[in-house]
Amino acid sequence: MNARLTHTELKHWEQTLRTTLSREETLEMIVPDACPDILDIVQTQAAPELRCRECTAGAVELGGRVRCAILYRPEGEERLERLRAELPVKVTAELEAATEQSQCLLTTRLALAETRAINPRKVLIRVVLSLELSLYAPAVLSCAAELEQREELGIEVRRSTVFGTFLRGVVQRPFTCTETVQLPGSRASMEELLWTSGRAFDTEARLVGEKLIFKGGSLIHLLYRTEEGSLSTAEFELPFSQIAEVGETEEGASFQLDIQLVALQARPCAPEGRGVELELELLAQLLVRERRELSCLTDAYALRGRGEPAFTVCPVPELVDQGTLRQRARELLEAPEPLSELCELRCAPLQTRLMGAELCTQVRVAALCLTKSGTYCALNRTLQLTCPVTVPEQAQCQAACSVPTADASVTEEGLELRLEAEFSYLVTRQQRLRCLSAFTLEEAQEEAEGPSIVLRKLGPEESLWDVAKACRTTVSEIEQANDLAGESAAAGQMLLIPRRR
Repeated sequence: MNARLTHTELKHWEQTLRTTLSREETLEMIVPDACPDILDIVQTQAAPELRCRECTAGAVELGGRVRCAILYRPEGEERLERLRAELPVKVTAELEAATEQSQCLLTTRLALAETRAINPRKVLIRVVLSLELSLYAPAVLSCAAELEQREELGIEVRRSTVFGTFLRGVVQRPFTCTETVQLPGSRASMEELLWTSGRAFDTEARLVGEKLIFKGGSLIHLLYRTEEGSLSTAEFELPFSQIAEVGETEEGASFQLDIQLVALQARPCAPEGRGVELELELLAQLLVRERRELSCLTDAYALRGRGEPAFTVCPVPELVDQGTLRQRARELLEAPEPLSELCELRCAPLQTRLMGAELCTQVRVAALCLTKSGTYCALNRTLQLTCPVTVPEQAQCQAACSVPTADASVTEEGLELRLEAEFSYLVTRQQRLRCLSAFTLEEAQEEAEGPSIVLRKLGPEESLWDVAKACRTTVSEIEQANDLAGESAAAGQMLLIPRRR
């Protein structure tokens, strides 16, 4: 007969896929009639804006655009002109792990943006996107908690208790922000807005009941042409405060929060070229984890008759470590000719990987400068950054990098760049818990008489459970016979093993 097991179930989320997709988009564009002919391309600014993220059976569909501004030097003029362009993006990735119930968390990074002039009236724009995609699916962990009528059937069971850190919530919370900003009095008035970019960040977050209350801001950067024809920049910080529903959580739950600026629109407005209307689409991506205790049956045997246990392996996730590491870097960007002024500086980190005992990433640095001869030039460099981290064997590490602060100063050789990078990391490990999945009990048969008590030496790798199971007695009877209450037996110790009748 099959003894009946009762189970406990724990609902959670499991990561079914983490991958990076590379996507290249190109666009041939005719220069509008109102724009002068192109002499040479100085710089290409680009910002990916992927609003659509949909999971279907066996595929993930992503859609949006890449917003571009091409700064170029026209024939016969010193000041820069701008071309605006939009490259549509539609990605269908066939991924076996994807289901209609999957949650897709996405981080989009710009790996490359460049423009080539085919002729003075036609350009080819090329962008390469790095799409860091993680899929999560609802799951249920089921383990045997009790064996019914085990005392009447004469079955001994062994229980084990483990602690696991389970992903209890995967939440995506979109929100918007609109604001009208004014250029500071120290800045020249605007003739034309050339480019707008930004990044979002959080400053404070806490779980209160079934809600996450978080605060942060968006740092918006403007590049514009002044009424005098020179380039100037301005930065604004737009604060936000939001609430996200996360469901029921236990006290002491932890979370990971990632705020992304999904889309940004900017329009100059009155008065006198000093105002800008901003519309921001933001997305909070949230993972909530809880540390839970699991108690389950890991072995069983029959005191009378024969019993055959069957087992299954339950994966129990464990959070080993998480945190943020900071790393400073200093680099010299050499210029082809002496510089007069730094007009704009942008730093964009790419994917972060674990290589050996270090987190490694690349940071794309783009600087727009005015030379002493009165022309504009772009300095582009990709920096390699590393940061040491401790990851135990059999553990996995997921990490990301951001550059919250960066500045540069003009030197005789070019630009002296200084930046601080933040590496956020999460180290996890899967415990493999062997659980009882079934127990088949055969009818008891008559056994030959034997001694009522025997002597047995405890082996070096044995426990009292192993001895009791081999001799078909109980741990408590061995402890009573050897006066081991509250004490453990040592390897090599001789034990009195009472025979059950």
